[in-house]
Amino acid sequence: MLQFFRDHKILLLIEIAILSFCLLNCFKKEKLIFMQTGEETENQAAGESQRFALDPGVYQARIHAAIAEDADLFINVENDGSRYKALRCNGAVMWGGQEYMDFEVYVLSRTDASYFVWSGEGPEGAISIDFMELYRCNIGERIFAFCCLMLFTAVNGLLAFRKGILQGRISKKSQAAFWLLAFGVFISYFPYITDYMTMGADAYFHLLRIEGLKETLLHGGQFPVRVQDYWLRGHGYATSLFYGDLFIMIPTLLRLIGFSIMTSYKMFILTIMIATAGVSYYSFKKCTGDVGAATVGSLFYVLAPYRIYDIFNRAAIGEALAMIFLPLVLSGLYRIYHEKNADLSHDISAQASLIIGITGILQSHLLTTEMAVVGMLCVCLIFYKKTFRKRIIKNLGISAVICLLLNCWFWLPMLWMMRQDRYKYNTYVDNRIQEMGTSLAGVFQLYPNRGGYQIEMFNCEPIQLGIAGLVVLILFIVLRVKRKTEKDAWKNPYDRILCWLAGLTIFSLFLSTRYFPWDFLAKLPVVRIGVTSLQFPTRFLSPTGVFGAAAAAFFVLWIREERRHWPAPYAKGIVKGGMFTILLLLFGSAVYYADDFALETAPYWIYTAENMGSIGIMLGEYIPEGASTEGMEYTYHAPVAEEGLEYSSFEKNGLQMKVYVNNPAAQEKYLELPVIGYKGYGIREEKSGTNSPYVADTKGSHGDLKIIVPAGYQGMLYISYMGFPVFRVSEVVSLLTGLMVGLYLLKWRVYYGKKVEGITV
Repeated sequence: MLQFFRDHKILLLIEIAILSFCLLNCFKKEKLIFMQTGEETENQAAGESQRFALDPGVYQARIHAAIAEDADLFINVENDGSRYKALRCNGAVMWGGQEYMDFEVYVLSRTDASYFVWSGEGPEGAISIDFMELYRCNIGERIFAFCCLMLFTAVNGLLAFRKGILQGRISKKSQAAFWLLAFGVFISYFPYITDYMTMGADAYFHLLRIEGLKETLLHGGQFPVRVQDYWLRGHGYATSLFYGDLFIMIPTLLRLIGFSIMTSYKMFILTIMIATAGVSYYSFKKCTGDVGAATVGSLFYVLAPYRIYDIFNRAAIGEALAMIFLPLVLSGLYRIYHEKNADLSHDISAQASLIIGITGILQSHLLTTEMAVVGMLCVCLIFYKKTFRKRIIKNLGISAVICLLLNCWFWLPMLWMMRQDRYKYNTYVDNRIQEMGTSLAGVFQLYPNRGGYQIEMFNCEPIQLGIAGLVVLILFIVLRVKRKTEKDAWKNPYDRILCWLAGLTIFSLFLSTRYFPWDFLAKLPVVRIGVTSLQFPTRFLSPTGVFGAAAAAFFVLWIREERRHWPAPYAKGIVKGGMFTILLLLFGSAVYYADDFALETAPYWIYTAENMGSIGIMLGEYIPEGASTEGMEYTYHAPVAEEGLEYSSFEKNGLQMKVYVNNPAAQEKYLELPVIGYKGYGIREEKSGTNSPYVADTKGSHGDLKIIVPAGYQGMLYISYMGFPVFRVSEVVSLLTGLMVGLYLLKWRVYYGKKVEGITV
C-alpha cells in the first residue's frame, strides 16, 4: 500500500482533495425552494400548484395535511414533459389519519415548469392540506461523494492490477480469468443496465425490507433490528427476526445516503453478481489449484440459468445471496475430507470457508440453510470412515461450534420467539409440493422463456442446468464409459471426484422434479415440516448449480488427463476446440436468458419508496396467529381505549410510543395501541410505582398490542419494542466469539509468522 502511494501520490492527493471538497458540501444547509399553504388549495379534491424551476439535484417534498380515516390524498411533483425524465418522482399517497409525509424528488437537468399536483378521495371536507414545501437538500452531494469514492476505488484497483501485470505478479491466465469473469458478470447483470427495473415475484417484499430497515434505523430504539416498524401502516412486521437482514444493510445504507429505492436495489444486485463471481472463483481455485479450471467453474456458476432466473424472474434475493456462499461450503468440505498431510494453515483455511459459508447462507435464506445442513450431514454419514478421523472431526467440530456462537445473535432470538408465540407459518402447509416439480421435458428445455411466464408452469419452471452443463455431463459419461470398455483402460486421477460431482448434479436435478416422492415424505411426522416448508422442489436447483459448476471445473482437469492418452495427433486442438464450444454455448444461452428478461418483461420506474405502500407481506408468515391485517391497508388509526379509560398526548415514532393514561375506574382497563402485539414490548413509566401498567398476554383487535392499566392509575407511559434479555446475551456471545477468533488469527500471524491462506486479518 505504501509503495502504491509513492507511485501514485499525486493522483491519490487529487482524489483526497476532491473527496474532501465533496464531504464538505455534504454539510450544506437545506434551502426552501417552494411553499404553498392550505389557504391556496381551498380544500380542493384535485389541483396543481404554481410553477417553479428546479436545477439538477435532489429535493425533498414535505406535506402536512389533515386526512379523515375514510379519505386519501395523492401528491406528486411533476413537470410539463419538455425534458424526457428530467424530473424523477412517483409521488405518494397520504392515507386516512396520516398527518405528515415526505419523499425525494430527483432532478437530472433543469426543469422550468415543475409543480405540485394533488388529488383526493373522501367525503366533502375530509381533505385539508395545511402546506406543501419543497426543499433543496444535501442528498445530491452525498450521492456525488459516494460515486466519487467508488470511482476512485475502481481506478486505483485497475492501476494496482496493471502494476501487478507489469511486475509479472499477475500471469496471463489470471488476467484472462479476470476479464472473462467481468464479462460474465456484465452478461448476468444486463437486464439492469437500464433506467428501469423488472418486478420479479418477490421484488415488492424485498424492496419493503430495505425501506423498512432504513426507516426503523432512522427512528432508533433497536439495534440489531428485530421488528421493522414501517410495515402495515406503521403496525410493524417481524421480518428481521425470521429473515436475516445482515446483507440487506448494503442497500439500506445506500438508501440512507440518498439513492432512490430502485437504484439502491439495482446496485445491490450488482454487488451480488460480483460477489458470486469472486467467491466461486476463490472456492474452485482452492479445490482444483488451477486458474483455468476455477475460471470455467465460476463462469458456469455466474451464468447458471437458475441463478439468473432467481434474481430477475422470482426476485428471490435471499436465495440469490445464499448462492454466493454455497461454493465456500463445498470448498471447505472438499478440502477437509480430501487433503492428506494437511498442516494447520490449511485446516484453518478450510474451517474459515465452512464458517463463512454457513454464516452467509444462514444470514441470507433459512430454506437454503436447511438444504445445506442436511447435505453436510449426508456427506458426514456417507464418508463415515473418514468423518471420525481425529483431524476431520476436529475441523468439523471447531467449524460447527464457531459458526453457532458467531451467529447466536440471530438464531437464538428467532428460536426464542418461535416458542413465545405461534405464527401463521405454523398452520400454513401446502401438500402439493410434488406437483410443483419440473417434468422430464422441462429438464431438457434448454431455452425456456422467463420460467413462470410460460403457461401453467408457475413454481415448476423448466429452468434447469442449461445446455452447457448438460453437454459437460453427457461428454463425461460417454468418454468415461468408452475408456472403461477399452482393454488398455487406465485410471484418470480426477475420475472419482468428477463421478461424485456428476452424480450429485444429477441427483439434485432429480430432487427438483415431480418424480421424487415428495408427497410421501410430506406425510411423515418429523420430516413433514422440513419438506413442506420448501414449498416447491425447484429450490434444489441452487445446489444443482454449485455441483454442476464444480463438475465443470474438474472436467477441465479431467479432460486434460484424458487427451494425453488419445492417439489422435490433434488431441490438444480437439480439447481446446471442445472447451471453446462449451463456453460459447454457456455465454450464448446466458445472453438469451438475460436478453429475454431485459426486453420482454414489463419495465418499472420506482423512484419514490413511499409510492410502494407498506402492506406487501406476501403470505404473512410472520404475523401472529389470530391477527388480521384487515383495516391496516388504507388507514392509520389512533389507540383504542376500553370504556372508562382516558388517554391523551399520544405520540408514535416508529415502534416507540408515548401516551398519558388515566384510569379513574375501580377495575383494570385496557388500551390497544396501533402496533402488532409481538412478544417483547416493554413499558417504562415516568414515575414507577408498585402497581404499574403491563403488556397483556392476549392481543387486541386485529392482533394489536394491548396494555393493562391498573385501577386508579394515571401517568405518562413510554412503550417500545425491547425484546428479551436473552437477545442481549446472544449478541454479547456473538461479539465475544468474533473478537476471540480475530485475536487468535492475529496471534497466529504475528507470533508464528505464518500466513493463513484465504484469510486477511
